Amino acid sequence: AAFASTQPFCLDTLAPLEWLQWVLIPRMQALIAADAPLPQNFAVAHYFEMALPPTTPGHPMLLLTLSQLDALFAEPSA
Repeated sequence: AAFASTQPFCLDTLAPLEWLQWVLIPRMQALIAADAPLPQNFAVAHYFEMALPPTTPGHPMLLLTLSQLDALFAEPSA
């Protein structure tokens, strides 16, 4: 039922770290395994920056890692 959400990031059914664990990571792994095109203009770091309290264990490293992931999908600057 949690995956049936129509909200971005399953806001109404999953906690932010649950979404990361159960949605984002498996979907990215599946795309890579299928040699499928990866998303364009992908950006999630800002959501986690807003959604997670700074007291979340590993908070700085998580935000850094997600920012680096976002950068891989950013459009090149002119």
